[in-house]
Amino acid sequence: MFIPNDRALVLQLPKHEKNSIESDIRSIVANRDRRLIAVATNDAIYIWLANPQLLLCSIGVIDQTFRETSGELKDVYWKPDSSSIAVTTNQNKILIYKLELQEDEQCYNFTDSADPYFQ
Repeated sequence: MFIPNDRALVLQLPKHEKNSIESDIRSIVANRDRRLIAVATNDAIYIWLANPQLLLCSIGVIDQTFRETSGELKDVYWKPDSSSIAVTTNQNKILIYKLELQEDEQCYNFTDSADPYFQ
């Protein structure tokens, strides 16, 4: 039985208004152990959990003054220990973001509903 190791993933990015130029994907990079995926568009950075495909956070850069001083986002680079990412812009600037993954806290806590129809 053959199970493929690398499978195609479909990540649904949040929609922009009218499919504007801001929705162009500039970079998709996985971290070293391929648990996290960073996606950079012109104006936002998205951090995804690879399996299951779950959007963990997003950082939007939609301020016009930021675009004038720093430019549009271009590429994403992971630090080898996945503790931070570096994002380059088209005006040769580097933005560094620190990632804090709290493994002791759960993202989703499932609780039983008090309604008897849902139990």
